[in-house]
Amino acid sequence: MGSYLSGRHRYCGDGHRTETGKGCVQGSISGPILWNVLILDPLLEELEARGDYAQAFANDVVLMFAGVMTLEIEVCANAALEHVRAFGVTISAQQKFDTPCLHMGVVEIGMSQEIKLLKVVINHKLTFNAHVANV
Repeated sequence: MGSYLSGRHRYCGDGHRTETGKGCVQGSISGPILWNVLILDPLLEELEARGDYAQAFANDVVLMFAGVMTLEIEVCANAALEHVRAFGVTISAQQKFDTPCLHMGVVEIGMSQEIKLLKVVINHKLTFNAHVANV
């Protein structure tokens, strides 16, 4: 049995291509399943083991908290959010991203260090540090 990504390539201008060795193929039938099984399921299992209530659909996750006092909800929510943040840092640290080489004809298109999408600032390392600083 071969790798899910075997025989897949990423094309990068001037006929240059590289082997794809990580990630899920965009638009693939099994891509969402692999995302859920490899990334999301472990997070949901950890949250459940902690006693946090989470629901997920595709790549959206909702955390829910209940309590008698506002402080009780705040403490539980902040602890769960810190766990999710730490989980994301661990996953991000395991990933090695290549910068794509984009061209429009013979002109190279430079990559932005960050973008703003629906009022959320996302940087090239997907850390959301710029967004948190702006908020």
